[in-house]
Amino acid sequence: MACNGVEPNMKHYGCVVDLLSRAGRLREAHDIICSMSMVPDPVLWQSLLGASEIHNNVEMAEIASRKIKEMGVNNDGDFVLLSNVYAAQGRWKDVGQVRDDMESKQVKKVPGISYIEAKGTIHQFHNSDKSHEHWREIYDKIDEIRFKIREDGYVRQTGLVLHDIGEEEKENALCYHSEKLAVAYGLMMIDGADEESPVRVINNLRICGDCHVVFKHISKIYKREIIVRDRVRFHRFKDGSCSCRDFW
Repeated sequence: MACNGVEPNMKHYGCVVDLLSRAGRLREAHDIICSMSMVPDPVLWQSLLGASEIHNNVEMAEIASRKIKEMGVNNDGDFVLLSNVYAAQGRWKDVGQVRDDMESKQVKKVPGISYIEAKGTIHQFHNSDKSHEHWREIYDKIDEIRFKIREDGYVRQTGLVLHDIGEEEKENALCYHSEKLAVAYGLMMIDGADEESPVRVINNLRICGDCHVVFKHISKIYKREIIVRDRVRFHRFKDGSCSCRDFW
C-alpha cells in the first residue's frame, strides 16, 4: 500500500485487527490499534474485546472494555462480553461489579429471543420459555438431544453461565436457551419431512458458546443442517462443524 501511495483508512486497520484477533495474536492487534495515525473507532476495540472472550484473555478484555467506555459507548453486549471473560475465570466479584456498572449507567441487557418459521407460522422463543402450546414436547425433545449429544462427547460450557451457582443448576440454565428451544422445535416439525430441509433460526443476540457447541453435535447426530442468523453473522452447522470455524 505504501509503495502505491495508498493511505490506510479505518476499514484497512479494522481488517488487520480482526485477522490478528482471530488468530489469537491479541497483543499485536492491540499494538496496531495504538499505532494508528487516526483515532480508532469503537468497533476496533469491540473486535479486540470479542476476541479476548474467545481466547480467555482477561488483560486484553479489560483494556478493550476500558477504551470503549472512555469513548462513551454503553452497549449491553460489550458489558456481557466482559462478564463472560470474568465468569469463565470464576471471578464472580468482578462479574458483580460489571452488573453494578451496567445498573449505574442504566444499561439493560436485551433478552435473548429466537424465531423459527414452521408450516407458514413464525414461532418465537425466549430463554426457559413455557408459553408455546407445545412446550412440553419441546422440553422432551431437549432431553432427547441432551442424552444423544453426551454420547457423542459433548462437554457442557458451564463457564459461560454468569451466576455463581452449582454445576447442575448451570447445566439446566444452559439447556433452555431460546436458540435451543427453537432448534428443538424445528427438529420436531421436520422429522420425517424432506431430509434436505435445514432448520433455520434467527436470534437477536450473539449466539451463546454452549449453543454453538450443541448445534455442531446436533448437525452431526441428526444429519440435519442448521442455519442460525445471530446479531453478528450467519452460522451454518453441518456434519459437526460450523462455517464460522468457531470464531464470531
